[in-house]
Amino acid sequence: MNKICALVVTYNRPELLLECIRSVINQSQFSISDLIIVDNFSNVETPMLLLDHGFIPKFLTDFIEQGGILYHEYQFNNKVIKIHYKRLNGNTGGAGGFNLGMRYFYEKTNSDFLWLMDDDCIPQEDSLANLILAQQQLSKITKVGFLASKTITENGDICYMTQPVIKKNLGLSVYSSDCHCLEIENAAFVSLFIERKIIKQSGYPIKEYFIWCDDLEFTTRVAKNYSGFLVLDSIVVHKTLQNLTALDEVNAKNFFKHKFGMRNKISWLLHYKSFLHALFYSLKFIKLIYHADILFINKVLLFKSIIYGWFFNPKIERVVEK
Repeated sequence: MNKICALVVTYNRPELLLECIRSVINQSQFSISDLIIVDNFSNVETPMLLLDHGFIPKFLTDFIEQGGILYHEYQFNNKVIKIHYKRLNGNTGGAGGFNLGMRYFYEKTNSDFLWLMDDDCIPQEDSLANLILAQQQLSKITKVGFLASKTITENGDICYMTQPVIKKNLGLSVYSSDCHCLEIENAAFVSLFIERKIIKQSGYPIKEYFIWCDDLEFTTRVAKNYSGFLVLDSIVVHKTLQNLTALDEVNAKNFFKHKFGMRNKISWLLHYKSFLHALFYSLKFIKLIYHADILFINKVLLFKSIIYGWFFNPKIERVVEK
């Protein structure tokens, strides 16, 4: 039986993290062997809540201030789940968290598959089972690179922010009726299922992206040599505040995310699409900035991030066998 490790990256959302962990652990049919929690230097409320609910054994002041790793064997339904709580000593963003978490999975566990997500991803009870079923079916007919769950909002609507691009074949979507899957070009880090060997061959997410588009870049990179699929029967709730596409609106609250998102999107387009794609989105972003209700200095910073995107070329880190 293949071993499955779950990875959750969190930052200052302790209640959501707790709900996410409970949903991941309480899966039907299949269970995880390991759970890696990467904490991007959250406030003390996060480790306190994990301690109160028995997910970590203890922590000391030095651990809160300087970070570190806590290991705990959590008993659940007569099974043991190995919990690895990795607290960082600074906020590395989602990209840094997934980079480190994927590296930890590869180097410190012997699990065969990684199931990764943000802390605001709440899987349904059969989400993992349907991913595993799809992996088993699809691996018979193609080289599977990654599988993604269908993401919905709390109201049951499709979550626009995390919708993947459906791959087209002569104008038709590539569809597998055996496991209700659509072939996709990329996917978000919101319930992504990936085999260990794919990480070895494709490398890690780019930590320099910090936030936004790191998942887009990583899965697009994987899809160059493998097939990715959206598993329609595997459903997760993405608890976001607004059901918008990632770069739909610029305001004072999400300004800092757009500063990275615009830079990263332009860089991704240049690496995986074309000069014209990058030019089109640059003009689109400039229009968004012009109409945004933010300070002039912030508009200048966003404009600079677009320019920077044309020269942003971080190195892809590869697996180093020890």
